[in-house]
Amino acid sequence: MVSANPASITPVNATKKQSLFDLIKVIYSPAEVLGAIQPTYRMKGIIFVFFILYYAFNYFVSNKLLMTEEVQKTLGESGLEMPASVMQLMQIITTFFSTIIAFVILLVTFVLLRISGKLFKLSFTKKQLFLVLLYAQVPILIGKGLKLAFVNWTDLSLSTPVSTGTITNLGLLANQITTNGFLINLLSSIDLLELWSYILIGLGISFIGHTTIKKGMLSSFSIWGVLFVINVIVVLI
Repeated sequence: MVSANPASITPVNATKKQSLFDLIKVIYSPAEVLGAIQPTYRMKGIIFVFFILYYAFNYFVSNKLLMTEEVQKTLGESGLEMPASVMQLMQIITTFFSTIIAFVILLVTFVLLRISGKLFKLSFTKKQLFLVLLYAQVPILIGKGLKLAFVNWTDLSLSTPVSTGTITNLGLLANQITTNGFLINLLSSIDLLELWSYILIGLGISFIGHTTIKKGMLSSFSIWGVLFVINVIVVLI
């Protein structure tokens, strides 16, 4: 049974060598990876790997969406005829900016977690927190990989809910059992892999903040709760 004291899960090993393999290991042994985070850890390699993966997933998904019947029909009806090279360039540029936006959102989340940490009177370095946040993006990348597989293995249409969202949000399940638009939109704000990501953040905070898992989770999910409420307000509007 996991103790509420993070130090009792696995001792922090200050001599543990940082490795990109930790990005995989955090899936099945998160306590070992997050518990070993040191201020001396490097971030550039992790950021580079994430940027490439984010870009690749976004690019290939958008490429599939561009090939849908609706998009091709719209382009045909509008009389827009652009060379394939121009379309390719536009796709590369838009994918690049969408990836940049993803990292801006990551920075906003980082700032909110810093504020949450101060409210809960936790002490850790900015670098440690950002490393925790980076490792916690692994579930999000898994979700993007699942979406890429889905759009490639199915007859995708823009009317398919997953075309504009994630493949693991509860809105997809609700869409199968109800026609209530409000409920579907509300549950679309709850994503299973995103919850996994916040669990990793909470666990990481408990280690770097030298506090209990309960307090780490409260610090993490307080941010998720705020963002969820904002989504609910947007749905109501």
